[in-house]
Amino acid sequence: MSNKEFTEKLEYLKCSNLAINSYFKDKNSWNISDIQERAEYLADLALKIWPR
Repeated sequence: MSNKEFTEKLEYLKCSNLAINSYFKDKNSWNISDIQERAEYLADLALKIWPR
């Protein structure tokens, strides 16, 4: 999946049963600001799971 277009990946992600992929249910694009937003989301999630 790594080399596929985002739109192709999106179909898979929207059907995924993994809770972490629910982030993509309302996404229609994937640009630099989306990547930054996702990175912050994942960092916050990681800190909740593994606090300092």
